[in-house]
Amino acid sequence: MISAILLAAGESKRMGITKQILKFGKNTLLEYTINNLVNSKIDEIILVLGYKAEEIKKEISTKYEKLVITINPDFRDGMSSSIKHGIGSINPEAKAVLIVLGDQPLISSEIINSIINTYQEKDAAIVAPVYKGTIGHPVCFDLEKYRDRLLGLSGDKGAKEIVDANTDDFFGVDVSSDNILVDIDDKENYLKALKKIN
Repeated sequence: MISAILLAAGESKRMGITKQILKFGKNTLLEYTINNLVNSKIDEIILVLGYKAEEIKKEISTKYEKLVITINPDFRDGMSSSIKHGIGSINPEAKAVLIVLGDQPLISSEIINSIINTYQEKDAAIVAPVYKGTIGHPVCFDLEKYRDRLLGLSGDKGAKEIVDANTDDFFGVDVSSDNILVDIDDKENYLKALKKIN
């Protein structure tokens, strides 16, 4: 079993409005990202909300069997607090976890499946997509080996420090798109991303 932690608890400070519920295609930005995960080989999706959680929940469909919504009361402590909150919410049967950013809706189900397949087929405890030598998201961690280190993260940062410190455990999946590197954190990035789906 492989779980995904979908991080969407932030305050969207650079965007200036709640970006999770911005219109994106026929859905909101966040639901577009959820759909990519639902249509992949991921077994469960732990959606971690925080800022304006109730407002965002109202915009999310209840049709997803894979989706579990949890609210991180400590979201202002940064991304690490949401990762830890998500780890505490995943199914105990999960062997690995995919850390997914809620503002990267252009990461396709195919890329997600490539990461999962690589984790299952290769002897690698950390797997992530790579575009022209740069590591992007999402990142898959083997839980037996990295659960405690994920729970030990602190501050407003993700798990990049774990990846950087454990290159011997890392396997990169080469991809042909820079979508794995793009966060929609301001209006310019949002408008560029919209052009890619229209």
